[in-house]
Amino acid sequence: MALVTINTNDLMSVQDAAKLLGRPRLAIYRMIKRNAITGIELGGVTFVLTIEIQKLKEGGGKVANNEAPKNE
Repeated sequence: MALVTINTNDLMSVQDAAKLLGRPRLAIYRMIKRNAITGIELGGVTFVLTIEIQKLKEGGGKVANNEAPKNE
């Protein structure tokens, strides 16, 4: 098994990602479930990679803007 090192600055909470993208938390969890973004669970709390959320915010991510409705 490969060892992966992640700095806490590389992660953000699902709630923070939702606020940054202007989407509900449920939309973020759905993106994780579809493997559109990477979800990492630590101590029962789910985090996402900050770089992936920043790319989505800039419009250069894997998920099209209409795939995660703003009002769910």
